Amino acid sequence: MRIRLATLDDYDGFARVAREVHEYHVTAVPTVFRSVDVVMSEEDFAQLVMGADADVIVAEVNGEIAGYA
Repeated sequence: MRIRLATLDDYDGFARVAREVHEYHVTAVPTVFRSVDVVMSEEDFAQLVMGADADVIVAEVNGEIAGYA
């Protein structure tokens, strides 16, 4: 496992994991969560990654994003 700061190139892997996590929540608590087409837009992801207020950290396993914070 490799832990590192996210880059703009990580969006597709990030989006895949974010969708998995979101759909887990939808299944677990459907009265609170609902399915959506896009969990986080690429534009919003870019603002987080490039912004000065926070860091996006990703965990890679075998070169694929497996988690984020």
